[in-house]
Amino acid sequence: MILTCPSCQKRYMIESREIGSKGRLVRCVACRHTWHQQLDEDMSALADLTADFFSEKENTVISKRHPTIWILMVAGLILLLGSLLMARNTIVSHWPSTEKIFSKIGFSTSNPTEGLQIENITPMQLTHGTDAMIVLKGDLVNTSSLIRTIPTLHIIVKGDCKGAPLASQIKMQLKQTLAKMVKSSVISDGLCTLEEWDYNLSESRLFPSERLSFETTPHAMVEGAKDITVEF
Repeated sequence: MILTCPSCQKRYMIESREIGSKGRLVRCVACRHTWHQQLDEDMSALADLTADFFSEKENTVISKRHPTIWILMVAGLILLLGSLLMARNTIVSHWPSTEKIFSKIGFSTSNPTEGLQIENITPMQLTHGTDAMIVLKGDLVNTSSLIRTIPTLHIIVKGDCKGAPLASQIKMQLKQTLAKMVKSSVISDGLCTLEEWDYNLSESRLFPSERLSFETTPHAMVEGAKDITVEF
């Protein structure tokens, strides 16, 4: 519709729905005159119809949007829970306390290394040129009645904390402090981790009661080493 300022006769083109069926105060930009603008009956009916149309359209958009959001949220939650359940064995291997949680909700967990034992670990020192190397020999035994997948072996070399990395020293201090707080009877060896690495055997599985002898590839000798352990 067209508005005409009663003071300076300047005209403006605006939407009828902006005036509304009850009218509203408007101000002329040119002369700053203010007046109450009304709509005639035809324009008032049109304004009400237009306002209802936009209100209904907005409600329709909102009603369509909300179910989509809820569907996406539910789908995301189901996907997250499914991923946690599928990876429960890995989670339990890192955080054993979570096994009780999975058991309470009806999902049992299995330890992939159950029945596997590492025995007869023997470190051997070799010389490669001018470098001192170390090789570990040992046996891997499957004491269970099932075929077991051979996991990665984790080799840990320990020694005096004085020459250990800072993170290892802090870890040992925290362990000793915690032992004192809970008054644990377990005595720490007082050694810090100097170096650690992983080793994968060429074989992938072990049959029930089978024993597998292994020998690691040579690794540079760790200075100050006092203890070497092999675990899963």
